[in-house]
Amino acid sequence: MVESYRNAYDRVCHRTLLNIGFTDLTPDQMVEIQRRLSDRAMGRPNIFESDDAVIDVQVDRLWNELFFRETGDTPTQIQKKQVSNINTDSMQHRYVREMEGEWLCYQAVKELGIDGYLKSLGWGENHIGPLSIPHG
Repeated sequence: MVESYRNAYDRVCHRTLLNIGFTDLTPDQMVEIQRRLSDRAMGRPNIFESDDAVIDVQVDRLWNELFFRETGDTPTQIQKKQVSNINTDSMQHRYVREMEGEWLCYQAVKELGIDGYLKSLGWGENHIGPLSIPHG
């Protein structure tokens, strides 16, 4: 089982949490064990009964090994990481433009015929329309 994370230099790294090693498990059993461990780590309940006692024993053993060694995050820690995966202090906006209010006003200018009046005064379409708003 491997955990992916970003280091201090914003580089994606991987950390081995569990290594099953040599085993007599079948590939299907290993896939099922991995799925059930991932479900537990994400806090998702196991809704299906297993008919394979070997899988149940291995999942419990590996889960205990993982968290008694404190090498992995608990489901609560994982949920906190998922919620706070954006650093809002470092967000920057450039050339942000909102058009909703301007477009609404432009439509009102057209409906009321103000655009025709402004054109009669010599205003060009590029000075009347919503795209004439200065860049901020």
